Amino acid sequence: MVDACLASPVVARARAAAVVWNEVPYTVRVPEGYATGRIDVVFREGDHLVAVDWKSDSVGPTQVEAAAGGHRKQAEAYVRALEATTELTVSEVVFVFARAGAEWAFTAKMV
Repeated sequence: MVDACLASPVVARARAAAVVWNEVPYTVRVPEGYATGRIDVVFREGDHLVAVDWKSDSVGPTQVEAAAGGHRKQAEAYVRALEATTELTVSEVVFVFARAGAEWAFTAKMV
């Protein structure tokens, strides 16, 4: 699974970034109260941020889009937390599904 994550296109983008943060903690208010956690990787690409989350869901390549949909609230929390904290725009939240060897990106318009 590590090899699949390291081979993902978004990791190549992160490697090219001048600024990369790992295990970024966050707390954000949600309708149910608060969401807290850590964002696996955040990097700056131009004048915006990209958040990356590793997923170990047991899904195949054809199931990645549906599995990502189940994590939409998590993507939304990442965007709210990062934009409030940094005052930068988050252009994407990318979920890397290691078992499937695939990734799914929520763009700013999707979250």
